[in-house]
Amino acid sequence: MRLVEQTPLPTWLAMPTRSCTSAHLYLHGSGERGDDDRKLRRWSLPGLIDRGLELPFMVVAPICPIGRDWGEASLVGAAFSSLALLAPRHVASSLTISGFSMGARGAWIASAQSLVSRALIVAGRTAPDLLSAPVPTTRIKVVHGAVDDHQPASEMRDFCDRASRIGVQIEYKEVPEKGHFIADETYSRLDIIDWLNI
Repeated sequence: MRLVEQTPLPTWLAMPTRSCTSAHLYLHGSGERGDDDRKLRRWSLPGLIDRGLELPFMVVAPICPIGRDWGEASLVGAAFSSLALLAPRHVASSLTISGFSMGARGAWIASAQSLVSRALIVAGRTAPDLLSAPVPTTRIKVVHGAVDDHQPASEMRDFCDRASRIGVQIEYKEVPEKGHFIADETYSRLDIIDWLNI
């Protein structure tokens, strides 16, 4: 695990111990913005990797600048540019993305534009633009806490139902009795890791 600063955004990079054939772009929540990668490694996917979680794919985690938001298309573009500089060509062609909370906004943008084959949305907000764009080819999995106080589960569930009815490949998983901070338990699940490993 190392921080790379010669990219459009400071980017935390984790390579698997064995050769990999895919890459995963991880977009963090609002509390990890800035230039201190220690905040990024406190929890969620980078934190789990820092504490020993081994993954079969490369993880690229750019750091969002203070005062900015992953909902900005230009910032998502900078994240993909960072990935392109770090991932070998054969790996970047098998790409997944995930976003926790604020990071989910960027994952929705990438999904709507079919920039990735799979997207994991963890405790994010709904993305109305997804319903008005052409149907993306990205397969989307949404994991949401039943008692999330940032985005009510009922609204996310309804949004996913509407997206599914227009042809979006979307799956909704509600975590009973859990609130907003479900990242550690979500990224610790083997079925989630297997789903992201394409």
